[in-house]
Amino acid sequence: MLLVWGSGGGRAVLGELPEEHCDACGEKSIATAFVEYKYWHLWYLFSFLVGRKYFKTCTACGSTVPYDKTEAKLHFPKDTVPFIRKKGWLVVALLIFSFVFVGAVGSWRNRAALSSMIAEPKMMDLYYADLSKVENSGYRQGGPSVYGIMALIEERDDGTFLVATSTQAYAKKSQLEKEVKNDSIHCTYDDEDPLICSREQLENLVKGKIIYDGKRLSLEPPARE
Repeated sequence: MLLVWGSGGGRAVLGELPEEHCDACGEKSIATAFVEYKYWHLWYLFSFLVGRKYFKTCTACGSTVPYDKTEAKLHFPKDTVPFIRKKGWLVVALLIFSFVFVGAVGSWRNRAALSSMIAEPKMMDLYYADLSKVENSGYRQGGPSVYGIMALIEERDDGTFLVATSTQAYAKKSQLEKEVKNDSIHCTYDDEDPLICSREQLENLVKGKIIYDGKRLSLEPPARE
């Protein structure tokens, strides 16, 4: 990632002061007050002030002299420094919070929907799972995570379910989601040594975040090995 950072400065006019005697030209004239500021930025947006200096300029001769900070704040309580320069960090913080909040709400909704599915499983329900942590899934156990599909294909007389798993699993969740979206997932099971899960086992897989999402989709009947 390219890190763009640096510093800059600017000037913001505060306003006009009442007529006063100018030491430079000897005239009694209106003076314009302004503040010169310096800021530090990251990617130009994340910025905050690192210094301010106040000045006033005689409108008759143009001479500029320092202006007392306390007096400046008393005369001009409204800050005219651009918001993005003094509070740019706040904008970035709000954006980050928004993304985190939206993600958290989405995650909560997904888990609520998944819990509802697990409470009332139906045939051909699809569960997204880390198959490296599901015993008898057909994938190596204890190794790197591989993400695939668990499909409920039959409810047995004892209330357990015959589960088929996808013929392919992926190193990234996004890869699996792409294949599901493209209808490229095929499931199968071993007729001699099938994967059998009870409702309680499915619930435990969800609690352990091994099953992390689910969909109710129609699949072609899985092939037997």
